[in-house]
This record gives sequence, C-alpha cells and structure tokens, in this order.
Amino acid sequence: MTPLKLDPRLTRILAGAALLGGAVLYVGTVHAADAPPAGSADERALRMHQPSLGRMIVGNALVKELAERSGRPPAEIEALLKDDGPRAAAQTLGLDRAAMQAAMQAAHKHAILQAQQAQLISAEQARILLESPPPRRPWRDDPERGGPDRR
Repeated sequence: MTPLKLDPRLTRILAGAALLGGAVLYVGTVHAADAPPAGSADERALRMHQPSLGRMIVGNALVKELAERSGRPPAEIEALLKDDGPRAAAQTLGLDRAAMQAAMQAAHKHAILQAQQAQLISAEQARILLESPPPRRPWRDDPERGGPDRR
C-alpha cells in the first residue's frame, strides 16, 4: 500500500488544528473538573458570590445600616459579613432574623434612593424598584434543592 502524500501546508494546518483541539479539550476537562455540578448548592453559592455592582452597592449600604443599628464600626461589620456571612453576623450583633431582614430591606431602599439622587436611575425606575417584592429564593428552604435542613 502506498502512503498518502499530503501537501506540506495542509499537514501543518492539520497538525495545528489537532494541537489546538487537544488543548481546548484539556482546558475544558480541567475547568469542568473544578466546577461544581450544575444546579448544586455549591454551584448556586459560586454564582451568588460573583462580583456584582448591585450586590456591592447594597452590601455597602447594609454595612452602614448595621453599623448604625449596632454602634459597631463599619470595618468590623464588613469583616463579619465577609468572613461569617449574614446569618452568623446577625447572631454576633445580637439581631434576630426579623431585625436582620429589616436592616437588609432598609439597605436596599437606601441604595435605590442613593442611585436616584445620583441620577443613575430615574424617579420612575426608583419607584418600580421600591414597589417590587424582593427576589424569591424558594430553594433556600428546600433541603432537596440545596437549602439547609431546618427540621
């Protein structure tokens, strides 16, 4: 059987494509191995902790609100929230769930009003945001969907 002779340019293109394809498969496999399963609690947590301008603005307003309510310095509140999360921070600050929710709602409202005052959103957009209910996260109360088991 006679070996197949390919044009040297075609050989270089095919070799490059095979090398690139192998690299893409390798990187994709390594990345997928590090990623939590889709729909898992870990995957949702990873998504929730992605940097977001809105989350940062409301987070800063929450730090200010909790500092005013507790009398503690904002840097301490920020560290508590970052290191321990809102539930543990509330416990450390002596706030029950209702008080923490009230602080979060006040921070959300304050952030909206600040955005309106800075003319980043219109009065109509602020009204819509203020009248909208907070986002629902039904999975938070469902252990089968990654929420804590509160039994």
